[in-house]
Amino acid sequence: MAFSLRHMGRYDLAACLTYIAYAGSSVAVPVVLVEIAGDLNFPLNAGGQGAGGALQISRSIFMVLAMVFCGFAAGRWGKRLTIGSSVIIMALGVGLAALAPSYGIIVLALAAAGFGEGIIEGLATPVIQDLHREDEPGRYINFCHGFWSIGIVIMTLVTGLLLVRGVNWRYILAGVATVSVLPALCFLLPEKREVFTDEKADFGTTWLRTKRILASGPFWIFFILMFVGGGAEFGLTFWASSFVRLNLNGSAAQGAMTTLIFSAGMIVGRLGSAALIPQKHLFRLLLVSAAAGAAVSLALPFVRTLWLGMGLFLLLGMACAPLWPSTQSYCTDRLPHLDPTVVYIVLSCAGTPGCGIVTWILGELGDRFTLRYSVLAVPVCLALFVTLLLLERLRKGPQTER
Repeated sequence: MAFSLRHMGRYDLAACLTYIAYAGSSVAVPVVLVEIAGDLNFPLNAGGQGAGGALQISRSIFMVLAMVFCGFAAGRWGKRLTIGSSVIIMALGVGLAALAPSYGIIVLALAAAGFGEGIIEGLATPVIQDLHREDEPGRYINFCHGFWSIGIVIMTLVTGLLLVRGVNWRYILAGVATVSVLPALCFLLPEKREVFTDEKADFGTTWLRTKRILASGPFWIFFILMFVGGGAEFGLTFWASSFVRLNLNGSAAQGAMTTLIFSAGMIVGRLGSAALIPQKHLFRLLLVSAAAGAAVSLALPFVRTLWLGMGLFLLLGMACAPLWPSTQSYCTDRLPHLDPTVVYIVLSCAGTPGCGIVTWILGELGDRFTLRYSVLAVPVCLALFVTLLLLERLRKGPQTER
């Protein structure tokens, strides 16, 4: 069945709004990182890039812990209530970060936000899969994931304008926390017109499904694909603003604009993939996207002008866009004997630490070699993605492309 907006209802809307809130929570700190670092005494231009990247490490640790928990929580209480509650937890964590008086406290606050984000990351995609199980779910997954990038565009645009006007970063984080309540209500409030079918399972059943996935050799190739693909995407998202401000002499507004441009490329990539790429062509989409991203990112260290740098980030956004959602959907096609909900959750347990670890590596390398050259870790990740994807394709299995 072809992709159509007419096949989307209230819970699709809730998922899209959740991705916007989740993106706002995730990108708010990177965009105002220079201001946070100066206020909390770890300036990025004086050896603080590693500390800046470590903020994402702590967040990622708690995201993974939440994802380990969320499959069992969804089996007990259902996906709808679990994901709605997680948005509230995320909002509380971001709100506490806005009040943080020191680096240590903001680390703890972002860890709490990360716990809520981990449940969102683990369950949002299975929710979309359940809503469109019979009508090419990969296209709807790409579409809804596009709202992550839309959230980043909205957040960076508003944040850039607020920073130019001198608004303190604490008020910006408080605003993000407040608007996150809306998608939570969309999931939690009763709905009479649309029924969400929530398959529940006890602890034992969920654990058996998880063990079956972990015992599957081919699954681990997809696990690594998610790690490096997610790391490349979020590493660029996190450091785009700082790259422009520290290496291309950009202003705060221009740094925020670069993150916006990267995210605009991701919107084009994800919504375009949803509209144009059938489920059976996901392998080709992943291969071309990762190879193009590796080639373009190799040029970043040699950029000397602001506008060329912004152009490269636009292309990188388009290239990275399909990697996360399409890898998950392609995995369920290649391994149809595994439970798709648990597959999505376990794969997110790879992508999330990939985001944190690659982001941290970029910061650590930036302290040693400057951020201009540390971004070369991105093409390394994408080249590994291409290599593993081709190796997995050699395996005998369900053919999703003719």
